[in-house]
Amino acid sequence: MPKPTISQQDLYDMLICDYATGSLSASENLLIDIHLDLNPNAQDKLHKYDTLGGDLIERATPEMVSKCCFESVMDALDECCPCPSKKAKRQQHCQSMPHSLGKLLDKQDFCDLRWKNLHNGIEVFNIPLCHRRQQTLRLVRVAPGVHTPQHHHKGREITLILDGRYDDEYGTYKSGDIAIIDDPDVIHGPNACQSKGCIALTITDAPLQFEQNRYKLINLFTRF
Repeated sequence: MPKPTISQQDLYDMLICDYATGSLSASENLLIDIHLDLNPNAQDKLHKYDTLGGDLIERATPEMVSKCCFESVMDALDECCPCPSKKAKRQQHCQSMPHSLGKLLDKQDFCDLRWKNLHNGIEVFNIPLCHRRQQTLRLVRVAPGVHTPQHHHKGREITLILDGRYDDEYGTYKSGDIAIIDDPDVIHGPNACQSKGCIALTITDAPLQFEQNRYKLINLFTRF
């Protein structure tokens, strides 16, 4: 089994650091916002980066900026910020969404989404969110005990577990955990928790490539 060229921990630390410096895309910001709500340890790590950033700013030498700098920053924020629906509806009891995700989708529960069947026991819901980079943001719901076919990634994949748990060749990930793959040689096949299954929020830069012959048709007909 190929080992990732960069460790999961290093990739995770870089992601949190980029969040602290405001360097992430809108999709990545949403994912980290939810991660911070679900994982207290992530809040501690972010606080350390914020403190470090504050110290660096205090030591930095001020520089003049152009008069249009403020307008450019505001235009960039308008370009990438999500525009949630203004209406908020009460929904039947189901698995509740994290607040920031529910606000974006104007939903309260995962069962209110129109899931698309990808494969037996695996459903997806694409989230339309403007971003500066070529990224796909989606929810993935895997039924209890279902094995995701082995695949590799042509680009980076960031996965945040929202509910349940999954295991793969590289570890076990539960609610609030993030898994990052940024190596095309890494092949994995996650297994959903036997009792609850798994709901995850994922960001991919490029389509997945399934390895086994019987699943390679997905590569031809579905961009996932």
